[in-house]
Amino acid sequence: MKKGIRAQVAVFIILAIMLVAAGGIAFFITQQNSSLDKKFSEDIEVQAQYDLLTSQIYTCLSDTYMDSLEVVGFQGGYYVDRPAKIYDFGWGFVPYYYYEGDFLMPTTVEIQNALNTAVDDNLLYCLDEIDRSNFDISYSDSKTKSEIKQGVVSFKTDLSIKISQETNTINLQLKDHPLEMPSKLYDMIQVANFIYQSHKEDPYMISFSTLVDMGTERELFIDLRDFDEDTTLYAISYNNTVFQPSVFEFLAKYKKRDVVGSILPSQ
Repeated sequence: MKKGIRAQVAVFIILAIMLVAAGGIAFFITQQNSSLDKKFSEDIEVQAQYDLLTSQIYTCLSDTYMDSLEVVGFQGGYYVDRPAKIYDFGWGFVPYYYYEGDFLMPTTVEIQNALNTAVDDNLLYCLDEIDRSNFDISYSDSKTKSEIKQGVVSFKTDLSIKISQETNTINLQLKDHPLEMPSKLYDMIQVANFIYQSHKEDPYMISFSTLVDMGTERELFIDLRDFDEDTTLYAISYNNTVFQPSVFEFLAKYKKRDVVGSILPSQ
């Protein structure tokens, strides 16, 4: 999966949307990095090269966080540890939260662990792509911890990056500079959990009016779509290109008399 997350995101998101998002995130990262300035060299040219390098490192970190949110959102809270029931597209999958009486929704902790794994699987690959012709750079494996909060997902990655040039050396500690990425994931999970709990109470009955109210309050679009025979795809999305994930999806496979409907008005 180390080289696959970028390909997955390319499938999940239209390129034009990503370009718009990049503008908003660029400002966000610039603001975060303003406190990270360090003196590396008295040589103005060398210092400028170092500043460019650290900017690329933190942009890489942010990009990996965003990509991980997008992939885990599309895959309903999962990354590489697949649940018992999925629909496999080959380049990605969508999990079943309900499968003919079985209940399979992941916990928030499990979703956070999926985000952590996605970041750690792909961050070093991103860092390896950075131009390091003017510096010697070394690092080991990273260890990421995420927390899903209202309006944001916070990330802290424990990774020491040693940057050297001749007699100058700095150890950049990423864990000292956590980032909070704007996200509706907390709200998406709340809506998904309502649907999940409704199935536990009675798979034949879902309060569409409650779903509409929840979507309106959280500025989310909630769609139910026929996927295949006796299966419904639930897609919870947010129409803002700076916030990731853009969509949170899962499936429900019903017994013959369980089918609840096809499309729920988004607002």
